[in-house]
Amino acid sequence: MEVFNVLMQWLNTNWRAVTATIGLILSGYFAYQKIGNKIGLKYQVNIGGYSDEQINNLIISNRKDKTISIWSIDAVLENDVQFEVYKSEIPLILKSGESVSVSPEQYSYLQLDGDRFIPKFLFGKIDFYANLGNKRVKCIDEKISDKLNSPYRVATKLKVSLDGHLYNENVRFILIYFFESEKKFAFFDTNGFIGHEWGKTPNHMGGDNYDANSIKEMLEHYGYDQMFSNYVCLENGGIKDGFKLAFQKINT
Repeated sequence: MEVFNVLMQWLNTNWRAVTATIGLILSGYFAYQKIGNKIGLKYQVNIGGYSDEQINNLIISNRKDKTISIWSIDAVLENDVQFEVYKSEIPLILKSGESVSVSPEQYSYLQLDGDRFIPKFLFGKIDFYANLGNKRVKCIDEKISDKLNSPYRVATKLKVSLDGHLYNENVRFILIYFFESEKKFAFFDTNGFIGHEWGKTPNHMGGDNYDANSIKEMLEHYGYDQMFSNYVCLENGGIKDGFKLAFQKINT
């Protein structure tokens, strides 16, 4: 208690000096935030297709408390080969703390000294430099933390789709039909509901004990077999087996 009282007495006597010191520290910190440039960068690589391995996305972040203008982004491979990854017609303006995602222009392949050059973006050494107009600044690599370092089990996303339409095992039948020259997909689920792009009457098969013939009879009862120019009904055999043809109407 005596030490606390002595400390409080000292603070009361020297509060101006303490305040000035704190202010000086804060001023120095905020000044440091405005001095120099700190640019973070993450990148993604596209492999395959009909062109060479190349960078298809950049995420650029301004880590200083000031606005910067980026004219271009260059890559230096193995401390030897430089090429321009990204360039815009007008400079890219980033405010303090701001990040932006850009897509570099794609190409077929790179050429070096008249010969074809094949870079190693994924496993080689690569540094990025931002052209700020009056200076060239090396970017800080901001790679996402490796998932292997996580103590948790990792769940992965799976996409099962038919012509771009996602589905799972709850979809028992899919009806692909053409109505007013538009291709539509109707999902019939295990409980008998009809949905996805259906939006018509009925929206339920009346129970969960229906089959392909029940769908065919429903289409005939409501006149959809005449209204739809073409249609195909597919039965879901599971993720491994896929779909099999149940019935169809094809006008040639």
